[in-house]
Amino acid sequence: EEGGSDSDWSVRGQGVLRAVQQESRKGQLDGMRKIDSHALRMSDHEDNLLGNSLGLWRLKSTCLGMMFWRLV
Repeated sequence: EEGGSDSDWSVRGQGVLRAVQQESRKGQLDGMRKIDSHALRMSDHEDNLLGNSLGLWRLKSTCLGMMFWRLV
């Protein structure tokens, strides 16, 4: 029975993952459209032009790096 519940969870997890991926893809497209309309104003801001998780990831890693260097 426990094995069955495990497979149920993995199936459910895959469904959730798929839904999340679709949402993020939609969000990226919406973000790109917004970025396109603001591109002239934001052309000097690289991360805004990316309009996806890469910009956020770089922002987070920069913040983490700064925090790390403060601790050292």
